[in-house]
Amino acid sequence: MSGAGAGDKTSVAAIKERAGKKVKAKVAEAVSSITLGRMAQETVPEGATVYTDQNYGYKGFAKKNCRHEAANHSAGEYIKGEVHTQGIESFWFMPKRGHAGVYRKMSKKHLQRYMDEYAGRHTSARL
Repeated sequence: MSGAGAGDKTSVAAIKERAGKKVKAKVAEAVSSITLGRMAQETVPEGATVYTDQNYGYKGFAKKNCRHEAANHSAGEYIKGEVHTQGIESFWFMPKRGHAGVYRKMSKKHLQRYMDEYAGRHTSARL
């Protein structure tokens, strides 16, 4: 999580339940359609609707019997009815502020522990 390029950064993917506010964040080798699809398969219940932006990694990851809707951020579309990513963006605020203001460095070795801590904080926060 340091440096100007992506080469020395570690990928983290997260998914948030809208109703219960529960967040699951996982350190990943790469944020690709394979890793995102695996995370969706493990996390998203049958029949749910998954809301994302139009990142290429989300193509085709939706679980059987799930609906996938996306907002087109590159076209300036951030909210399209019920489709938005504001909930997960509110989660990312906490680890980013923790990195910039508290920890200054989060090692890859312990990054999953940091993400578990922030996911727990976000889930239990009274938002």
